[in-house]
Amino acid sequence: MNDWGKVSYSRAMNGKLRRAGLAARGLDEAMILWSGQQGTDGRVTVDEVEMIAMIHGHPQGVDELVDSLVEVGRWVPDGDGFLLHDWADFNQTSSKRQAISQARAQAGAKGGATAQARARAKALARQVAPPGTHRQASAPPNGQASALASARAKIEQIREEENYLLTSTSDSHRTPPPEVDTTSGIPLVGRGLDEVLAALDGDVPH
Repeated sequence: MNDWGKVSYSRAMNGKLRRAGLAARGLDEAMILWSGQQGTDGRVTVDEVEMIAMIHGHPQGVDELVDSLVEVGRWVPDGDGFLLHDWADFNQTSSKRQAISQARAQAGAKGGATAQARARAKALARQVAPPGTHRQASAPPNGQASALASARAKIEQIREEENYLLTSTSDSHRTPPPEVDTTSGIPLVGRGLDEVLAALDGDVPH
């Protein structure tokens, strides 16, 4: 239920309230708010009027204030109380407030159920795919996934071999480098450059 009420901006210059007087205007506004808080839709009893007047330091003379409001047409006598004129034009009735409250409660319950469903879906996704991984919506079974991984690795290996061949000379792959110098007979494989040069000078026996 709302904890506030509404009044028109033109109320400050309202002719009826100006004729009733400032004290009567204050009582009228106090009863507007009291009715909204109690959910009486603009109806107040004599006992409620006297109680509010006493709380606001006006234990005497309340009858004169009430008579003034009735005389100008702000309050309409109704059994053991009064009806506040135009109250429902500016304030929500109790039935409307209840309907709004129920609608909000239903919307909240629906939103809560949706949030719970999303949370369960996220939890399930984390169980299926650990954090930091990205799983496609239609992921293949484990066996197929392994086969695809092997195929991708094979394709990558073939691509690396092709790149190696493209960046190398064709002759170097057709004929391996000689292990022995064809002229001097000095072994070229497994020796350092200094040993090869010394062998060529005759310092190291073949």
